[in-house]
Amino acid sequence: MASPRAPRGGFLLQGVLVALSNPRRCSFAPCSPFNRPARDGLQILIMGLTAMTFAAVSDSAVLLLQAVRAVRFRQSVRLSRA
Repeated sequence: MASPRAPRGGFLLQGVLVALSNPRRCSFAPCSPFNRPARDGLQILIMGLTAMTFAAVSDSAVLLLQAVRAVRFRQSVRLSRA
């Protein structure tokens, strides 16, 4: 059994690309300089609820897209076998 190969460009490059392509990081990173947790607890609550809502919507969209792809893949496999 062959061992898995290292990704093209190395693990560091792969980690950087994954971090940069994370939609949650890209959407909330600009907000961090404006957080003042000592001043207002409501601000933390709003940011937390916004982050959870954004995560639920983006994760649901990915899930639905993958489900559609799975159905199409199964149909194409059935058609190719017939």
